[in-house]
Amino acid sequence: MSDRFDLEQEILRCWAILEDIELLKDKPELVDSLKAVYEAKFQRCFDTFSEYWKEKEQKSRKSRA
Repeated sequence: MSDRFDLEQEILRCWAILEDIELLKDKPELVDSLKAVYEAKFQRCFDTFSEYWKEKEQKSRKSRA
């Protein structure tokens, strides 16, 4: 079960890409690895968002019933 705090944490984790890019500016051979890591992080973030929104809609329907 995801809530808005889970979603917020996932978004904040994705912001770390800016720091990570700075660390790799002298190591271009590692950029593909970083790309793979952030593809996974952004997917997890989107999954959390989707789960949160789905649960929110279900709660809304139940409260209207």
